[in-house]
Amino acid sequence: MADPDIAAQLADIQARLPAAPVVQPPERDISRGPIGGGITLKPDQVKAWASDMAKQGLNPERVAAAAKVSGYTMVADDKSVELKDFDRSYGAASPDQYDINWRDRAPAGTSTEQLRAADTNVKQWLSAAGFEKSLGSATVETILDLDKRMVGVHPERIKDYMATQNQALLRASGGSQEKVAEKQALARTILEFGSGPFADQLRRNVDLYLSDASIVLALSMHAERILARQDIAGNRK
Repeated sequence: MADPDIAAQLADIQARLPAAPVVQPPERDISRGPIGGGITLKPDQVKAWASDMAKQGLNPERVAAAAKVSGYTMVADDKSVELKDFDRSYGAASPDQYDINWRDRAPAGTSTEQLRAADTNVKQWLSAAGFEKSLGSATVETILDLDKRMVGVHPERIKDYMATQNQALLRASGGSQEKVAEKQALARTILEFGSGPFADQLRRNVDLYLSDASIVLALSMHAERILARQDIAGNRK
């Protein structure tokens, strides 16, 4: 039977999607003097910097004090080892880390400027939705391939395709219609996430995407990772 808590998990999954990564300011050479505005460094960054200064004969405590005066503050890193390992494997990538191959995938007549804008929008959506770079890039390419394949196809042929894919999804779910429904519900939550041109496209074609076995399996896997991360974060000591 379906997990009785799945409905509650799905209702809460969008609220738990990780926000787009905050881009940290570049490291600065504090020998150039105090920096206004306060720059945040993680403990390992401060430790490495302090170690370098100590090798030059400076007292580490004085180095730390100088860092504080210069506007640097240390951020407590309270992630568990398990959560760090999880994020290392499945954490959200920054937009520039996704690599989407648009060759033969962009609609006919798409200009360079339009393609650049589309690429930027898609990558921002992937990052905001918390995709790790490999799964995110591959999922988008699968969606783009399906979109192109369906251009000009008769509605009856599309229905036939959807029926065939539903059977493939059923086989991938061990013949369980309940598992198919769960995977599609998880995938729908991701498809309905966010705003912008790409998010709008996902909503317009949601029924088609939810019938495609490859897309549903990829999106439901991502949703399950989000829930798993939440469980790990909630259980940390």
